[in-house]
Parts: sequence; C-alpha cells; structure tokens
Amino acid sequence: MLGIIESLAVAAPKNSASVIGGFKDVATKEGSEEKILKKAIDRCFEAIFKNSSDVVTEKLGRKVLDFVKTNQFESSLATDMLASVVASELPSFWLLFAEHVLRNLRVVLTPEMKKSEDLDASASWFVSLAAALLGTTSENYIQHKGICIEMIDLLVNCKSSVAYSGGALGLWNSLYTLSRVYPENTYSRSKMLSRPLKEWVPIREWARLYNRDEVKMAWNIPSERGRAVMKEILNKFFFPTMDLVQTVHVEREELKKAFAIMSSVLTGGATCFSMPPSPLFPCPISKLPWFNPDIPNTAVFRSDIQHPSGRNVREMLIELMEKVVNRAETSKHDLSQVLVTICSMLHYLIHTNYIDTSELVTATETQADVFTYLTDPVKRAYPIYVYESMAYVCHMKNATVVSTLLTHFHIRCIRLLTRLTMNDYVAVRGAAQTELFLVFAEYTVSRETMIDTLLPSLTGEYTTGRLRGALNVIWKSKLGTNSSMPARNKVWRALLEMKPIEFPSILEIYEQISEEIEKMRRPQLKHYTCTKLEPFCQKLFTKLPRTGAWTKFNCKNSLELCKKMQEQKKLENKKERKALVDMLLEQLTKKDLSHSRIKLCCTMLWRCQMEKSGVETIKVLLSRYADEEKHFRDQSADALCYWLKKNKAKTVRMNWGCPAKPIEKIPLKCGLRPDNLCLAYDSMNLPNTEEKWNSTLFMSKQHGCYKWPPFVNVVIFAKRPQINRPPLNECEKAIVAAFEDPVMYRKWVTLLLIEKRDLPQVTESTVWMIKYLLRNFPDSQIIYRQITRTLVELLKSKRRAEQRLAAEFFTGVAMGTKYRGFKVLNELWKWLAPAVDLMYDYMNADAHYAWHVCLNTLLERDDTRRYWWLIEELLKGMARPAPSAWHQAVRSIYLVANTWRETETRRRICEIAWRNLPNARIETARLGVSTALKNICSIIDANMNNDFKGVPKRFHIENIDFWLQRFQGNIDTVSTKSGTPSASASETNVPPTAVQLQLEQLAAKLAERSPSITAMDVSQNYLRTLLEFLMQYYEDSITSLTPGIISLFPTLLEYANEENVEVMGSYKDVDIKYTASLLVYEWMSGILLTPKYADDFLKAVIESYYTAYIWHVKIAVLKFLQVLVFLNIYELEHRGRAAKVLRLLFDAISDRQMEVRAEASKAMLTLLLCKYIKFDKELFKQMNEMMKNKNMSTLHGAILGMGAIVRAHPFTNPPELKPVLKALCGVTSRNAELQKAATTALREFRRTHRENWEETAKILGSELVYKIENAIAPIYYA
Repeated sequence: MLGIIESLAVAAPKNSASVIGGFKDVATKEGSEEKILKKAIDRCFEAIFKNSSDVVTEKLGRKVLDFVKTNQFESSLATDMLASVVASELPSFWLLFAEHVLRNLRVVLTPEMKKSEDLDASASWFVSLAAALLGTTSENYIQHKGICIEMIDLLVNCKSSVAYSGGALGLWNSLYTLSRVYPENTYSRSKMLSRPLKEWVPIREWARLYNRDEVKMAWNIPSERGRAVMKEILNKFFFPTMDLVQTVHVEREELKKAFAIMSSVLTGGATCFSMPPSPLFPCPISKLPWFNPDIPNTAVFRSDIQHPSGRNVREMLIELMEKVVNRAETSKHDLSQVLVTICSMLHYLIHTNYIDTSELVTATETQADVFTYLTDPVKRAYPIYVYESMAYVCHMKNATVVSTLLTHFHIRCIRLLTRLTMNDYVAVRGAAQTELFLVFAEYTVSRETMIDTLLPSLTGEYTTGRLRGALNVIWKSKLGTNSSMPARNKVWRALLEMKPIEFPSILEIYEQISEEIEKMRRPQLKHYTCTKLEPFCQKLFTKLPRTGAWTKFNCKNSLELCKKMQEQKKLENKKERKALVDMLLEQLTKKDLSHSRIKLCCTMLWRCQMEKSGVETIKVLLSRYADEEKHFRDQSADALCYWLKKNKAKTVRMNWGCPAKPIEKIPLKCGLRPDNLCLAYDSMNLPNTEEKWNSTLFMSKQHGCYKWPPFVNVVIFAKRPQINRPPLNECEKAIVAAFEDPVMYRKWVTLLLIEKRDLPQVTESTVWMIKYLLRNFPDSQIIYRQITRTLVELLKSKRRAEQRLAAEFFTGVAMGTKYRGFKVLNELWKWLAPAVDLMYDYMNADAHYAWHVCLNTLLERDDTRRYWWLIEELLKGMARPAPSAWHQAVRSIYLVANTWRETETRRRICEIAWRNLPNARIETARLGVSTALKNICSIIDANMNNDFKGVPKRFHIENIDFWLQRFQGNIDTVSTKSGTPSASASETNVPPTAVQLQLEQLAAKLAERSPSITAMDVSQNYLRTLLEFLMQYYEDSITSLTPGIISLFPTLLEYANEENVEVMGSYKDVDIKYTASLLVYEWMSGILLTPKYADDFLKAVIESYYTAYIWHVKIAVLKFLQVLVFLNIYELEHRGRAAKVLRLLFDAISDRQMEVRAEASKAMLTLLLCKYIKFDKELFKQMNEMMKNKNMSTLHGAILGMGAIVRAHPFTNPPELKPVLKALCGVTSRNAELQKAATTALREFRRTHRENWEETAKILGSELVYKIENAIAPIYYA
C-alpha cells in the first residue's frame, strides 16, 4: 500500500490537484475516483493497525515512520493519503511522528516562509503531516500538550492560508476531542490482541454473538486535566485573537485568519461556552408557557469557560460579529469570505450541542455496512461490532440534538444573519440564506420577528442585492402566506408599495411570491365531537407542573381558562383581518397602482378572507366578474363560486334507518338485493308524479352495495321544504342585485361565448355559479328567467360556442333546481328534456366533449332517479335513427350507467346497441355501439357474485358467457335480425307505438337507398366488438376465466396469428389481428389459474396446438404456455398437468415445421430452468429414442431437446449430463441443420463453463473433452 501511495505521487488521476498548496482550495477539490481510492486505503490501514497485536503494530509503525522520513511528495493526493495513514496509527506511535514533524517544522518555517502567502514543497509536506497528526486522541493532547500547542502555534502564525487552515483544524480537533464523550476501546482491544493464539482463536472471538445484557462499552469522559488543557489553548489562541479584532483595525488577510481560528474554536468547542443570560422570547402563537427542553443530555459534557475579563464568550462574539458586519457594509474592500464564515458561526452561536451531522451520517453508513454483513435475521444475538456501531449511532443522534429555548439572544443572532441575507455579495447571501432557513426550521416562531429587518429593503432606498435577498427570504420562508395576520399585513403592504421592478431576475422572485399568495388555501379542519377528549385533557392537566409559568393553570377550571384564551385570540385575529382588509381596500383606491399590483391586491383581498369575505370584498369581485381581462374574470368567478358554496343555505337532513340485509350463503355478494332495490333505477316505478316524487328517498352516495351502515344521513322527503333558507345578508343581496342587472348579465354571457369559441374544456366555475345562483336564491324569479331563457337560446343554436356553453348552463340548471318543488320542476322538464334530445340531432363535433363531461358530472355525482326525465328522453332518442352515423355513435355513449343501481338502464342501452350493431356501416358508428356494449362489464363487476335472487327479472344482468354466445352465434351465421335477445330483455323493450312504427318505416326506406352491407361485413362488426368487449372485461373485472372464454380461446389465438397471405378470407384485417394479439398476450397470458378452471383451460390451450392448421398458431401456443406455466407453476404441477405439458413439448419438438421445433426447444429450456420439468433418466431415455429415429424432423427435434438440456445447466455438471454430451458429440450428418444444432449446443456448453473448464474437464474425462473440442469450431475460442 505504501508502494501505491508512492506511485500516485508520480502519476495522480486526471482530476487530482497538481499543486500541493492548493489541496484545501475549492477549485482543486478531490474527485470521485480520489475519494474512493483514499477511503479504501484508509480502511485497509485502519483494519491492519486496529486488529493487530502490539508487536505487529510496532513493526508496521516503524516501517511507516521510516517511509515518512525518507520520502517527500509534491502531489496533494499522495500527501493526503499518507497523512491519513499517519492519523490511523495507534496513539502509542504518535509521539515519534510528532517529534519528527515538529523538528522539521522548526526548520522549514523560517520567518520569511511564515510571511509568505505560498509555501514551498518541503514546507507544504510537513504542514500537511502536522495537520494530520493534530487529529489525535485526547490522551495525547493531555500528555503531550507542549508538542501540540507548539505545532498549532507554528501553523497559525503563518500567512499562508494552507498553513493557518491546518492550525485551525488542529484547534478544532483539540477542543472537539477534549470536550466530547466518545467510545474508547483501545485498551481492551490491545489487551485482547496481545494474548497468545494458543489461548484464543481470533475468528471465533470475532464471530461470537452476544446478548445486549452481556455487552459493556468504555466511554471517554472529559476530565479536569482535559479542561485545563482546553483553557490553556483558548487563552493562547482564541481569546487573544478576539481581543485583537475587537480593539485593533486589522487588515483583510489577518481578519480572514482570525475568523478561521475563531470559527474552528467555536464549532469544535461548542459545549465549552454557555449561553448568556437572556429573557425568553414570548411565543406569539400560543398562550401556553414554553416547554422546557433543557433536560440533561448524557451524550454531551457541558462546561462554562468564560473570557479572562469574566464576560460570556458568546455575547462577546456577537458584538464582535456585529462590528465586523458594520465595517464590511461600509468598506471598499471585499470581505465576503469573512462574512461567509460569520454566517456559519452565527448558526453555531445559538446552540450548545454539536449541530454538524456529518459524523452522524458517516456512523450511520458504517452501521448499515456492519448490519449487512454481520447480522443474522433469525437470531437475536449480534457480534460485538454491531453493538459498537449501534451504540455510537445512538450516541451521535443525542449529541447532535438541537433543543434550546428561544431567547432574545437567539433573536439578536438571527437578526444579524437576516442582515447578511441582504448583502451585496452573492456568496454571502447564499451562505446566509442557507443558515437562516436551517434556523427557521428549528425555531419556526422566529420567522416573523425578522420582518422588520427585511421590509426596509423593500420600501426604502435599496440596491439590487439587498432587494433580491429580502424577496428571496420572504419567498422561501413563506412569510407572505404562512404567517400571522399582523405579519401578513406588514409584508403585503410592503409588496404593494414597492417601487417598480426593472430587473427580470428580481421580477421573477416577485411573481413567485404572487403565485404562492394566489395558491393560499385554508386548512380543511373537520371538528368531530370527541367524548374522550375533555376527560383526557383534564387528566393531563393534573400531571403538569403547577409552578413558575404554569401557576395560572393551577385551578380546577383550567380547560375553561384555555378556551377563554382561545376565544380572545380569535377576536384578536378577527380585528387583525379587518385591518388587513381595510389596508387592501385602501390600496385599491389608489390611482397610481400598477396593473400587476392591482392583480396582486385583488388576490390578497380574497385570499385573506375566503368564505368570510365581507360585502366590500364581494362588491370588488362582482365589479371584476364581467371584466375585459380574462384573469380578473376567472379569479372573480372562482372566488364567488367558493363563497356561495361555503355560505349556502343548509339542507334539512334526517337519519334514515337502513333496512336489514338478508343472510346470504354466497360470500362477497354485491349489487342488487331485495333490501336495496328501493335505491335502484326502475323504469316501472319512476318518480314521475308529485306523490311519487315526494315519497322517494334520493341517496347520492352508493350505500348498500355490499352491506348497510347503521343509518344514512340524507335530505328529508320533498313533501316538506328541503332547504332552510334564512333571510339574505348584505353579501347575498349584492350578488342577487348584480345578477338581476340585465346589462351585467348580458355582458357576462357575451364574454363566455367569446371564450368558448377556442376553449374546448369545461369551465367549472360557470357550472357551479349557475348551480348556486339557482340553489341559494330560489325567490329571485329574474335570475331564474334569465338563465332558463339563455339556456333555451343556446340549445337552439348549431354553433360550437353556443353548444359548449349550453352544456355548462344545462348542468348548472339541472343541479341547482333539484330541491325545488315538483310542480316547478315538472314545468322545467317538459321543455328541457326534449330540447336536449333534439340538440343531439344537430350537435357540433367540437361540442361533444363538453356535453360528455357535463352529463357524466351530472349523473355520477347524484342519484340518477332525480334525472329520470333526462334519461328516459335520451333512451328514446337512442332508439330512433339519427341524422348521421356520428350522431348515432354519440347517442350510444352519452349515458354511462355503470353503477350497481343502474342494471336495468344498462340492459336497455345494450339492447338498443345490439339492435344497431348490424347496421353500423362505418367505424364511428361501430365504435359507439361497441362502447355501449362493453360498459356492461363494469356492471357485471359491480354486481359480483350476485345471483339476483328475489329481484325482478328486468334488473337481472346476464353473465359474460351469455354475451359471448350471443357474439359467437352472429359471427359465423348472420341473419337479417341481429341475434336472439335474452328472455329477460323483452321486459325492458320499449312497447311499439305508432310513432315508433313510422320511425321503423323511415329507417327501412333509408336502408333501401343506402349501399347494401354484406354478411361478411356484419360478421366483422361482431368480431371487432367482441374483441373490444373482452378487452374491457379484463380491464374491469377481477374474474379472469369463464367457460365461454375458455371455449373461445382457440379462435382468439387464430385471429392473433393470421399469416400475411390471405387465409381467413374477408375476416383478415390488421386491427382485428392487433386487438386479438393484445388480448391474448397482454391480458390472458398473465391470468391467475384457479383449481376450478385449471384443467379446462390447459386442455383448451393444448387442443389449440393440435387443431391449428397454421404453424404460426403453434408457435403462439408454445409462447403462451411458457408464460402461463411460469406464472401459475404451483397450480399446474398438480393432477398430472405437468405430464400433459411435457407430452405437448415432445410432439412440438418433432413437428415437421422447423420454426415450431425451435420454439419448442426454447419452451423446454424455460421449463427446465424453472424446475417445472425434471431432468432425469426418463427424459434422457425419451430423447435417446428420438435420436434413433430416421425421420429428419424427429432427429432434429431430439438434438434441439438435448441442446435445451445442456443450456439448462450453464454452471453445473450433473452426472446425467454426460450421456447427453456424448450423444451430441456423436452427431455426424451431412444435413447442415442437424450439424448446426449439435454444434451450437456444444459451443454454448463450452462458453458457459469457460471459467472453470479445468474442473469440468476432470469431471467429463479427457476423451469426452477431446470430442467436444473437435466438434466445435476452433476459431471460436482462438
């Protein structure tokens, strides 16, 4: 290893630092390769020195010492590596190295060299070794303090940054090791390793497992001698440096060195200096006293070392830093490096623990490595190394805990750190913001106290750097959104009163703050009555201390006292919110406010109140509701909809007692039952009269599908008023007056129409605005007439903008009027349902998406029985001819009906679609019919395991096999009628009327004039629809196989593997082949086989092979079989199923088509690898019999099968494999395919056994090896 280091001194990696003096510079940081190499060498040396006896260690140490004395490197990589080696030496050898390095330091660090900024190679060499030696143990610092102090003194008195940085690092190490608690096992390990080997076996000792109560650890605790050494170090280096900077105006380089020394002392000796006495900072968000976190921490040993003057060190440091910061802000010199150091020191200044978690991260990584290699998941006992790593990680977690009370001293430090975030230098701002956000994460309540420090940079005279820093802090600390009302008032006022921003980078931050304010949301808190909460709080109060700040809670009515405090706090927040609103309203009245500030002010005005907005805010929103600018319109629309929703009149509700569910023998039965039939959509019992409407219970949520809750909270019956409408307040009066104004209403509708020309998406705010205007203000006949009149005009139009807007108006009207009386609703339904149905006859293609979304929203969010008038009208329209095939397709899909309550509706839709399927001449019409039919799969899945016992036949849903038979019967034989409908389907057919007869006659005349459709085209329609139907079934259903699917599998396999030549006649089509392939290989190959269908499905797969007359199908069966067996290997191993699969493979491997034989060989290899097929004497016997056959196909198949056996053993040599290799070596034929198959198998065997070919040759024997080498091409391994 020393040789490796010596070679690296000559040729380092490309990204290494070439000059040793730059090894501490940021520009020459070590690269990834260097880190890995250094870490590996460090671990090797550490393992050698820590796990060797004193005799061995002494020899190794002297060898390293001789190496150090006789070598001198100029490469930073080699120097750092050797320094790490020196640092890993045992403490007993430290003195020899230290004396050698110190003796040379005295020589090389001459007065001229100390004044030089650059060190020569020799000085750099010994400076690096000295810095590494200073990272020693506390015992060496105590016993050899003279050497340590002199070494540090030599380094810190140099002008070179490399030298004094090494000295500062020595100061950090000395204070850190002398003041910290850490595990110490050097003595016990040395004692154990010094024993003779006849007394112990190291491997057994290290592998011994211990229980936790058997393990003891030795810890190093700081002593009085160590404290005396720390005082001596501080008095020599730290305190004089502080006094020098405090009293003398030092130059920039001296100032950098001074703060490097002070930073090292403060971070290394964090526990040596106590916090100064300072009053607690009152918590602005709670009335309760601070929780006291000053609990003794056994992982940290604290001591209080004062300045020689008797003053607190931390207090003196903050004064010193304030002085330097004031100097830097007025100085013409660049003091950015000093200020960056101050940023880090300020964070350490408010903590008395070690907050640097790098050592904890390293310990955690080591623990992970130890756990990976040394733990047994079965046993509870662990090796000693595991306990050591666990204990050290736990210790470091406690040592880095940050828990101190927030005092005014903390605020003073944080305020200075906030000043630095607005510095003109980018590096200072970045460092200060990083530290400040860490402090904010620890002390959240300190964020708002910094507002007064930040805001002058926004409103007063500022530089670009100060403004950018202040806005960055406001943005990233979320002072504009997550703050109290008084703080938000200040920040928002400053953001609005800022001078115009001219710099794009600053404008970007300003826009980010504006977007955050626009995204503000109130926390959604749902207060539930908890009977156990108050007794629990009362019990907790009895355990709290009743002294100090908790004295005022020393009474019986403590909870009442807290509630009064909370109410008082709410009143104060209300006053602050009013003051904030008044300020924003005042800002809006200013005429000189820019456009962007007006937008931000409107956003603030709404976000600070939301549903609690007053009449002034509502008037501002209404004034912008029909604004020319889209941003203001959208903002006002969203805000008003939200306000109307949150302040709507509440419905009168009741607890409806659910019926008892009958005891079922079928497990997991879902869907319609006699007890929940009252909630189903029933065309025979529609609420189409006032009596039925008033006695119908409407339930929007899908309760009762599987079981009932104890009760369901629903709106009362319609025979009584369903909404408790109180008198209108001032805000609601303003809204009513605005929407009753015909000028404002007309302008609003006009602007919506302009938007809808190019906006295909549904605008939810329009839907909800219409809904809540009609729902919340039922007494305003003007609003009702205006909206319904507009809806009538929109439904008559054929233009896309009007039709898109009609969808939104219709949805709002349907949802907003549902709580009105039956008489009013009946008058509305009479004209609205026919108008919507008629509009579908001339619907624009660009408006279809809007109507599809709106109808889904309407029917999925509520009980569909409320909209029976619409559903019945649309079903009638679906049954009659449409103007075009596209319109017919649209009518087929506009009713979703996929919930468990809508079985009858779905059956009626499917019957209409089934009748239309033969006449679907073009692809658009067929896709519409197909979508209507395949949606029945969702209904089947929603009614899982349901036998519909006790339910009328019109609600029954046929199973998947019924539909498959129906499709299959119409694919091969097509008559003028489209198949036989189900027996239960006749109950839901619309009875023939005179109007329907006229429509049928009209359809017959149209069919006579249109081009005739052939039986083959109809069959293709049925086939395509069947494939899409099955795709939807596998997507929705959790039941994978049925008898119908099993019987259909061979047919699907043939369609998925049609040849390029025309074999199937007119059936051949690209989309059919693609859909069938997707269905077979993507969905069906991964199904889960159950014992119920395993034999039947395997039989269908095997028969598909034997009945196929296309060799592509045979290959498809073999590929499908591999996946099926691999995913269901456990089920297919039972009941002789493996023998059936093996029989199929033997038949396939001797098939007359060569491609089939090759695929059978691959399948056999796969099943051999997963141990589904066992390689035994019986298998070889069958293969050997095939080798004797003179048929070329059989012989080729036998060779391929033996090749599969060989490839199935890539790294092993079982005895049964030797006869197979002999048989392959004996293949001598003029047939090229036979010879190629045997040679390929032998080559693969030679390749996979190449690593251990000598051992393989011993097992096989020289004769067989000779034959293998001769059989394969020699050039292959040349």
